[in-house]
Amino acid sequence: IGGFLGGCALAIALEFATRGVSVAEDLESALAIAHLSSIPVAAGAGGQALDPMRTVRLVLAEPNGIFAESVRSMRREIDLRRRQGGPRVIMIASSLPGEGSDVIASNLAHHFALTGNRVLLIDGDLRRSPLTRRLTPNRPAGLADMLVRGQPVQNAILADGATGLHFLPASSPDPVPVSSPELLGSQRMAATVAALKQQYDTIILEAPP
Repeated sequence: IGGFLGGCALAIALEFATRGVSVAEDLESALAIAHLSSIPVAAGAGGQALDPMRTVRLVLAEPNGIFAESVRSMRREIDLRRRQGGPRVIMIASSLPGEGSDVIASNLAHHFALTGNRVLLIDGDLRRSPLTRRLTPNRPAGLADMLVRGQPVQNAILADGATGLHFLPASSPDPVPVSSPELLGSQRMAATVAALKQQYDTIILEAPP
């Protein structure tokens, strides 16, 4: 009995001594923002790294897995917080590079597409282009190219025959002679998003960190 009580006391002490955030309530209290969902790391058996293409389409590859269920939970929370109907733009960004915003954006977009939404996934990280490199490495053009040339971005949109998801790559392999912040903050970009909202129910924009 003494050992059991001592073990419980030690467990409680370690819980209070552990730094960081352990539950959703702690996160909301620390950041003063709503907690949508906690997404596990996308990894294979034994914690091994997955193929990059499989990672950004994990809701399709493992629809019954805990990762896919977490994405569905995020989608439910997003829908519950929707204040009005009509088309919407969902921007997903991380605080630092490599934290997985591209994985979340892609899987969320694929899930929306599977449920019958007209969905456009935009790789807005024009410098790193993580989704473009994984989904369409041989793209002829992308968002940056169309904005610089003043051409409709619809000419660069690609469609996934399996899910119906539409994807707008970041750019072609050739360098664009304008900085990413200038393009993303331009009036042409704002007009482009406004035009795309007339064609899609949901636009998911994967943004730079």
